[in-house]
Amino acid sequence: MRAVIIVVCALLVTLGGAAGGGDDGSGFGVASARAEPTTQALWRTRCAPCHGVSGRGFNQRAQRMAMGDMTTEAWQIEMTDAHIRDTIRNGLQRVKFGNRQAMRHFKGKLTPAQIDALVVYIRGLARGAAPQFRWQFW
Repeated sequence: MRAVIIVVCALLVTLGGAAGGGDDGSGFGVASARAEPTTQALWRTRCAPCHGVSGRGFNQRAQRMAMGDMTTEAWQIEMTDAHIRDTIRNGLQRVKFGNRQAMRHFKGKLTPAQIDALVVYIRGLARGAAPQFRWQFW
């Protein structure tokens, strides 16, 4: 009986995080963004062709532009949510490390809610950012 209660509680915690997940550092926003099929589809169709499915940017296009690895702690610290949101919305044109970097804008193509979901998804690309559940049985 105790094991059933633990499983039910774990499911409620998981579903609660997926339903109301935010970017509050709890990791539940990360889980909901990763589990949300529409956010995954947005990432795969709009972002992954340049940034790679993993966000590491190890494809030819990313290397040519010296794109950062979104999974690293340094990148995650350097880029604020506001900067990520603004870059998705308005695009980017700059020269960094002698390489021209360009990203098209998604203003009018993505809703503010979709952009926010992508920001949370990008935060979830960091290594070890997904919540770790440890099962404990008494």
